[in-house]
Amino acid sequence: MTTHLSDIALAEWLQGEEDSAALEHLEACEACRKEAVDFRGKLGAFREAFVADSEAREFKWARPADKPATWRPAWSALLVWSARAALAACVLAAVLWMRSPKPAPAPAPSDAADNALLERIQADLSRQAPQALEPAESFLAQMTVAQNGETEQQGGKQ
Repeated sequence: MTTHLSDIALAEWLQGEEDSAALEHLEACEACRKEAVDFRGKLGAFREAFVADSEAREFKWARPADKPATWRPAWSALLVWSARAALAACVLAAVLWMRSPKPAPAPAPSDAADNALLERIQADLSRQAPQALEPAESFLAQMTVAQNGETEQQGGKQ
């Protein structure tokens, strides 16, 4: 008595692999031949059931040609288009803002204005007293003159 074909060897033979030892064994062994025929029948039945099921699913989900599609308000589509329009407006505004002309730089002061400013600064620096103290300076000068006049008058009386 020889050993029977393993399930792997039987499956390989059913897939179409040519193995002379497996073919000789199937011709000689009634039990293996019966198992191969049974397995081939079950595999064929599975294939037919799979094809029938896939065709039934396609038919079940397909819309019949004589039944028109019903119209439903597409508020979600309106919302999507509104969002797209808002995004496009934002992009357009950003592009226009970036392309807007830049303000012109302030003109550089001329040399004449610089020289006039320097002369005023030099005049302020050449004073003995600041401009804010000029009234006090003139008062002091008047007091000094008045005191000198009194001193001369007193000197003339003696």
